[in-house]
Amino acid sequence: LARVQEMLMRDPLENELRLISTIIPRLEGWCTVEKAQWLAKTVFEQQALEIVEIGVFGARSFIPLAMGLRALLHATGKRGYLTGIDPWNKAAWADEKPEPQHERANKKWWDTIDLERVYRSAITAISNAGLDEFCELIRDRAANVHGYFLDIDLLHIDGHHSEAASC
Repeated sequence: LARVQEMLMRDPLENELRLISTIIPRLEGWCTVEKAQWLAKTVFEQQALEIVEIGVFGARSFIPLAMGLRALLHATGKRGYLTGIDPWNKAAWADEKPEPQHERANKKWWDTIDLERVYRSAITAISNAGLDEFCELIRDRAANVHGYFLDIDLLHIDGHHSEAASC
């Protein structure tokens, strides 16, 4: 953690982008290193201080958002916060119907995944990256926390990938 803080003092965003390329491939999920770096840059360039991500899974896109926020906080001295929302619960996913052409593959995959392990690994990865002081995970469906936020500068929707759920 001390090495990470020392690197941040020199060039906050550039150092976070380098860290992303080593951290992201080890996490569960589907976010590419290129997208992860783009997310961090977007947070920094747009000066997004209040960020929400719907659909965290293994934190593969959550951590880059947090790293972009950390770079921004170090560069500006401002305060900000990142909240991730995900139920990490098979029952929640079972209630959401995937597109018909994907239903069988989705069911097979979700039946084999240990969401409790994925949740614990996400928490560990966030903590190991030194990001937990300005990050929060809410273990619930996004629909259940709609009144939780007053202002959001950046919303990243990466949950249940169907047209019905995202509209």
